[in-house]
Amino acid sequence: MLSHKLVAIGGISISNAETLIAEGADGIAMISDISKSENPDARAREWVELFENFPG
Repeated sequence: MLSHKLVAIGGISISNAETLIAEGADGIAMISDISKSENPDARAREWVELFENFPG
């Protein structure tokens, strides 16, 4: 049996990331959420904080 990873891509934001991971996504792509932010550096730090504090 093959094992596949599930990666969520498209429309990913901090507000929906926790749900996606909790529902089984092995990874997420949050390119637009960072690159289209008014302050990409601050937004990237928010993502790092989310991952550092995520249970599991």
